[in-house]
Amino acid sequence: MARYQLIYKNPEADLRKHYPRWVELSLIAALVVTIVLFFSFKRFEHKTALRKVVDGPISITRIPPTVQPPSQPAPRRPQIPVEAEDEDIPEDLIIEEKLFDFQANTALLTPPPTEDPEPIVDFVRLSEKPVLISRVNPVYPELAKRSGIEATVIVNVLLNTRGDVEKAEMLKSHPLFDEAALAAARQFRFTPGRQRLKPVRVWMSIPFRFRLK
Repeated sequence: MARYQLIYKNPEADLRKHYPRWVELSLIAALVVTIVLFFSFKRFEHKTALRKVVDGPISITRIPPTVQPPSQPAPRRPQIPVEAEDEDIPEDLIIEEKLFDFQANTALLTPPPTEDPEPIVDFVRLSEKPVLISRVNPVYPELAKRSGIEATVIVNVLLNTRGDVEKAEMLKSHPLFDEAALAAARQFRFTPGRQRLKPVRVWMSIPFRFRLK
């Protein structure tokens, strides 16, 4: 049968009791070494010869101020035509019917005098902008309606001195909506744009927004 013997450590051989003393002695020795080194090398002298600098004469140069050119005012953005509130045709408007005699001698008729076209004036230079009188909504193309396509196109129109659309061009195009937008833009009517109280020809833009309800 095995025997177990308990072995106990001799208290005098336990070094953990001496740890605080050795720590204190180590700190004291480190402080003593630090103090000795500090007082041994406390002076560090380094001689540097400074050069004698003689100040020379200082000249003052006057710099003329920078003159900024006057800024040009930004051009005004063209106004989007607004639909007029009253588009009804007056009831007292009478359209006279005039028959043309085809049997008459047309050789004796003098051709109407040709008028030189008025110059085209920039929209921003007008003193009075064109005002929308009559608006025609474009017809939504059937193919675009069936396909569920929506778009915004812009038509550039040339207004004559009477405010009628003389010419229409696509400024922002879409293949499905160009024809409908141009057909509607040609039927718009405006008050003529004026420059110094004189009616002039002018280009302006008309946006058309095709939206499905």
